[in-house]
Amino acid sequence: MTGHDLRTACLVITALAAAGTSCPRIAVTVRSNWAKADKDPAQWMRSAPSARCRYATEWTVTKLRWNLSVGPAEAATLQAIAAECG
Repeated sequence: MTGHDLRTACLVITALAAAGTSCPRIAVTVRSNWAKADKDPAQWMRSAPSARCRYATEWTVTKLRWNLSVGPAEAATLQAIAAECG
C-alpha cells in the first residue's frame, strides 16, 4: 500500500469510526467463517453491502495497527470498497 493509499484508507477508517463502527468482531455463521478461512478481502468478501464497508474498515485497521503488508490485489479490493463506502 503506498502512502497515498494509506492516507485514503485512514480517512475512510476515521469517517467510519466516527459513525460508530469500531467493534472489532462481527458475528457470522460457521459456514460463512469456513468460507472465509484465511482469505484476504481480494479472495473473500461479505455479501451484504453494509457488512462489506465494516469488514474492509476493520481489516484495514488491523493491517495498520500491526504494520502488516498488503498485496496488490488486496489493496485494489480495499480501495474499491472504500470508494463504494464513500
